[in-house]
Amino acid sequence: MFLISILFLCHSSSTGHLDVLPFSSLQSFINWKLASSTSYAAHGASDMINGLDSVDGCFSWDRPDVAAVSKEIVKRCKREAKRNKKNANVKAVQISMMRRGFSTRLAISGDQSDGLRHRPSLVIISVHPDQEKFANELQLMFEKEDLHVWTTLELNTMNGHDASDDTDILDSEQDIIGTSSQYNRELTFQQKVEDAGVIVFVLSKAFAESGTCKQQVYYCEQRKLVVPLKYEAFEMPGWMSLLIGTNTFEDVQRANYQSTLLNRVTRAVKSDTVEDTSEYAKEAQIGACVQFVCQKLPSAGCVYIAGGTKFFYEKSEEICKAIGHSLADLSNVAVVTGGFFGVGETISYSFYETRKSKRLEPNVWHILPVRDEQDRSAQTRQNSDKTFPQVPFGQTIYCGESVRQRETIVSRVFDICILVEGGPGAAHEAEEFTWSDHTVVPIKCTGGAAGGKFKVPEKIFEVPPGVDPSDWTCLGDKETSPREIGKAVRNITASLLKGAASQVTCQTSFYKRPSIARTRSLSTS
Repeated sequence: MFLISILFLCHSSSTGHLDVLPFSSLQSFINWKLASSTSYAAHGASDMINGLDSVDGCFSWDRPDVAAVSKEIVKRCKREAKRNKKNANVKAVQISMMRRGFSTRLAISGDQSDGLRHRPSLVIISVHPDQEKFANELQLMFEKEDLHVWTTLELNTMNGHDASDDTDILDSEQDIIGTSSQYNRELTFQQKVEDAGVIVFVLSKAFAESGTCKQQVYYCEQRKLVVPLKYEAFEMPGWMSLLIGTNTFEDVQRANYQSTLLNRVTRAVKSDTVEDTSEYAKEAQIGACVQFVCQKLPSAGCVYIAGGTKFFYEKSEEICKAIGHSLADLSNVAVVTGGFFGVGETISYSFYETRKSKRLEPNVWHILPVRDEQDRSAQTRQNSDKTFPQVPFGQTIYCGESVRQRETIVSRVFDICILVEGGPGAAHEAEEFTWSDHTVVPIKCTGGAAGGKFKVPEKIFEVPPGVDPSDWTCLGDKETSPREIGKAVRNITASLLKGAASQVTCQTSFYKRPSIARTRSLSTS
């Protein structure tokens, strides 16, 4: 599919920032990763959108569509001029950054520094209309603590909008900018977010399936402090796990959740100290962790294991044992896990025992955070103070402040991730590996995230360069024996590691440790 987009930049003299308006040539705005902006315009009138004409590989833009887009540019400039004039005295300006992982919460310059002394105090509750009653209860609880609260339910009453008509804004085929009522709702939401000190997302099945709610998450998570509140048990899609994380949830089902939720929200809007929430600081911390892990690991080719903490497919456990046993045949390979039960422990223990029986270095490593505020006792060994003990076999490395941060760290260190079954957490790890342009080897026949659930990236199912397609096909064949799958994974791993030896696919810090010997030995093995 060929995508052309034109970015129109409108400079605001009152705030000094640039407004970016994407123009899409497609019938729908398919790339959710670009949803930091709440609006876009089609490349022409809504009843004429058929994509750009192609002649010998050259794409042309019809004159009527050029005129339509030009009108939208003028219309947008006029609207922004009015808005900027109204907000000329705003001291702190939110800056939208399109690249995930790098955003600035506040831009302060000169006499704007007093914005730090007047922190945004609004509490926003982003909620699906199905949870209206619960949202009203939350609002009342916050208001009793003298907090200023606004809920997204108020958008449903604007311009006669029906609360049941939960339109997927970015997937609408009409010209979004040209719809005044919809534009007004978007503008209101943006203005409220600008004034917000914290945003509470009430997560539910309906919320996860709503395009509008999804868009609100994408718009807010890089701009503001967010507090996810899980309203009910539901299958969390991969995008939600990726953006919000798996370690910061408040849960309605937990005892006394109101007190911890209220404490987090109150601290966010009333604290006298300004917390450093900059993504740059977070990136620096993750970078330091990557360096630390790389220095601790052996020079062998490392393979990371991800997957479920329990087995659901009847053959999964035997497949895991076979994978561990077969990987042990590769003389210069190390297996690394996240220290959890299930897939990680089964593969690594099989690998560990097989290596010991051959009198080889076990080369098993587990990476855990120092602690995690969430109760992980069902997933791994966890002490009462939320710290983690060492895994009984292999070597344990402690790195990161939470399981979610650990997931980000490992995706940047290792070239290869073997995925068996898995839920939202494993799907998040797979997505992180994809973001880092590293390879995920999904054992598709086991189902779960490895089978395509939780909206894992489709890219992980493509045959990587240098891999025998017949080996790759085995991973999705339920008729193939665990032993044959184990051998296929071994062959795939050997091919990928040889490819990694000839390409710079790891973090630069990965090569600062004694890994040159690793790549040379793999090239000659």
